[in-house]
Amino acid sequence: MARPASPRSYHHGDVRNSLLNAARQLIRERRSTDFTMRELVDAIGVTQAAIYRHIEGKAELLATLCLDGFNLYEQAQQKALAKAGDDPWEQFVGLARTHFAFAAQHPDYFRVMFESRTSNKPEIMPSVIPTFRRVVEAVEACQRQGLVIDGNPWDLAVAAWAIFHGLARLFLDGMIDDRPARAKRLERTIAGLLERGMQPLRSKGN
Repeated sequence: MARPASPRSYHHGDVRNSLLNAARQLIRERRSTDFTMRELVDAIGVTQAAIYRHIEGKAELLATLCLDGFNLYEQAQQKALAKAGDDPWEQFVGLARTHFAFAAQHPDYFRVMFESRTSNKPEIMPSVIPTFRRVVEAVEACQRQGLVIDGNPWDLAVAAWAIFHGLARLFLDGMIDDRPARAKRLERTIAGLLERGMQPLRSKGN
């Protein structure tokens, strides 16, 4: 027997947002996008028929969360670039660190964006491409100033992204203690490794 809708569910007039919030909560709790619409119905206390007046199904729900996530991700990238100023290396490292910080702050959006394959949908890709293009552009700017080794800037951007993405997954999946101090220490360590690995070798006289 379906749970009766609460008075709040009847009167708040925003079933769609309630569904999105309930989905985010389930994703955080389960560390996965593995949930059913039936579970969301039970979570917000409305009938299953009612939710389909607001959203077509799980695919549309995940697509909405994915777009919302990339909007927040872009804002985080812009803040990182503003903080870095005109220094291309700081811009590059700031964007790389933003990926890890975003995962820590928004694990629900992060899983939808990078683990559910939703971002591969044609309607989502226009929001995905600019976020990675910023990293490539930062690498190119570094190369023009001799701050990063020669090579395909796309490949170098993927390599840097993969390092921070791997760290993010280790934290999100509980493989590494997620204490803030430890996260910061590992983040600084990886940034240092990127600097030593991606910047050109200098002679001792320079």
